[in-house]
Amino acid sequence: MKEKYSKITWKNEDKETVVNGFLRLFSSKLAVRKACCNCKFSTAQRVSDITIGDCWGIEKIKPEFDDNKGVSVVICHTNNGKRLFESVTEEFNLYQINFEDAARNNPALKKKLGNIERQDEFWEDYKKYGIYYVMKKYSNYETSCHVYVKGEKILTCDIQFIRQFVLGKIKNGIPNWTRPIIRKMMRR
Repeated sequence: MKEKYSKITWKNEDKETVVNGFLRLFSSKLAVRKACCNCKFSTAQRVSDITIGDCWGIEKIKPEFDDNKGVSVVICHTNNGKRLFESVTEEFNLYQINFEDAARNNPALKKKLGNIERQDEFWEDYKKYGIYYVMKKYSNYETSCHVYVKGEKILTCDIQFIRQFVLGKIKNGIPNWTRPIIRKMMRR
């Protein structure tokens, strides 16, 4: 499934906020597979030559590497792993960090997550009702949008509906007089 998210660009500010429901769920650890929660390899001492994963917290460690698309961490555990990695380094933009910095925002590099409260309930709800239901129930991810004009709510609709409208994929379904207002709001 392609990740769906909402991007909010704040008026009069040079910043954007990405509202990503799946990332919120993943961070809560509810959406992690049970096998991963009790993985015997979630320790600093690994049996592999190399560990490759997400470098969570790069915005604090090396902000200029943070492109909001993801940065990977590569940990070489053996001389074979180091040789293999060094043979491909010219293909990448690299920055060396210490293990503690990498593990600070990725605790699975050092220890098992263990059992997660409500995880069984989460997966039952997901199978029964789908992704938007669990995003709303377990991560407070809003799936509806309220449109206000001069402090008065004029419209409430699904975020996906608004996104499709702005992209021009929906021509009907909302009053004509709200269209320029919504387009203007989405450009801010």
